[in-house]
Amino acid sequence: MEKRSKKYLSFILGAMLALLAATAGINYAVDPYGIYGDWKKGAAYPASDTYVRIHKTERIKRLKPDALVLGTSRADLGVNPKFFTGLNAYNAALSAANVYEQRMMLEFAQRVHPLKKVIITLDLFTFNTLRLENRHFEEDRVAPEALEPLQSFINTYGTLVTLDTLLVVKKHLRQIKHLDRESYPRPNGQKLHNEGEWRSKNLGVNSIFWKSPNNLVLGAKEFSYNYSPKKGDDTFAQFRMMLDFCEREKIEAYLYFGPLHQVHLDGLKKDGRWKLFEDWKKRVTAIVARTPYTLWDFATYNSFTTEKIPPESDKVTQMQYFWDTDHYKEKTGDIIQRKILGLAGKNEYPDFGKKLL
Repeated sequence: MEKRSKKYLSFILGAMLALLAATAGINYAVDPYGIYGDWKKGAAYPASDTYVRIHKTERIKRLKPDALVLGTSRADLGVNPKFFTGLNAYNAALSAANVYEQRMMLEFAQRVHPLKKVIITLDLFTFNTLRLENRHFEEDRVAPEALEPLQSFINTYGTLVTLDTLLVVKKHLRQIKHLDRESYPRPNGQKLHNEGEWRSKNLGVNSIFWKSPNNLVLGAKEFSYNYSPKKGDDTFAQFRMMLDFCEREKIEAYLYFGPLHQVHLDGLKKDGRWKLFEDWKKRVTAIVARTPYTLWDFATYNSFTTEKIPPESDKVTQMQYFWDTDHYKEKTGDIIQRKILGLAGKNEYPDFGKKLL
């Protein structure tokens, strides 16, 4: 009886180990997060767009960039970091990332490899403490301890033996068949927005453009800058700490208020949030003014942000500068970078962007 029990336990243990080994093998071979090996030429990891925080922290560990882009999905879609001549640049922008998470990502990247330059994109909703942190944000992945050898190994390869990753494999295999309509990060971190391209060309721009401009920026009565004590007095304190860190580590920073389409700007006025928006800009400007860094404002009415939206009956015409009311295209991001990095001519789009500092 005892021998049979031991055989039974050995069988169960062996089966479990075989299952774990098979799971790890499948997960490693498919690599749905795009983190287990070097980026294969022509590879795409569409499922990693859902788990972009895992993808980008692990890519930073491998690439060791010396130039960075920080921000939200607006920068993720719109900023291709190709203008940092001679530098290994990476777009570390994350969908719905608040100021605290962006500061953590900056410090994490600096611990991986010393940074020389960073672009910090500024969005009002990231300063709102009433918005919950993104559910995929794992602070342990960007904490100082995350780069200790054992913890770094666990963060990378601990995902190999999980059934959750196996489910992501299934999602990856399904999405890889339709890459023409799936968005995914490029090797330099910027998101290739195939989904938006496909939808706008097949459904028409008008049908996807008219979403609520208030989806992320809550009303003035639902807005607060005050944080819990463990993170500082408020979100402006987090922002100051980010800039202080750049100065202390001798990182050259370029900051800008990102462009918003007229529909979004009009919505701020209509809903009584324009004063909140303007006051936020002034407070940010006052903080940046105490640093050696430059600050630009593209969140104004100009020839870009007043771009005409095709009528509902027009399924063909595409917009040049915007995907929707608050997400701008790579073409727009290219022009922004040329301006803030001092690469644009004096008469290049003169009404788009004002240098504040």
